[in-house]
Amino acid sequence: MPLDCARVAPLRVLLLRALVGYPMLRATAFVVAALVATMGGNVSAAELDSPPAIVVLAVALAFVDIHRRGERVLWANLGYSPVVTCGLFGAVALVGESILALIFR
Repeated sequence: MPLDCARVAPLRVLLLRALVGYPMLRATAFVVAALVATMGGNVSAAELDSPPAIVVLAVALAFVDIHRRGERVLWANLGYSPVVTCGLFGAVALVGESILALIFR
């Protein structure tokens, strides 16, 4: 089944948001985890920087972003469920975390 360009083209907007949002989320989580560790906080709060937490936070960020912009109905009218729209952010974060794991571990 060939890809329909008209159906795939709107996902470029979400992909761009995910590619910009993931590094910002990663940097923010790193800074917060470093501050918690520096202040002598408990270890569970420093686990905010873990890869599964980053992926979950990316999906939550997508959900909040889409609702804040009032685009939920727009994406539904284009035929994309919230699972697809938020899952795209999660997929970008998963790929990013996989690359970081390969480089640094």
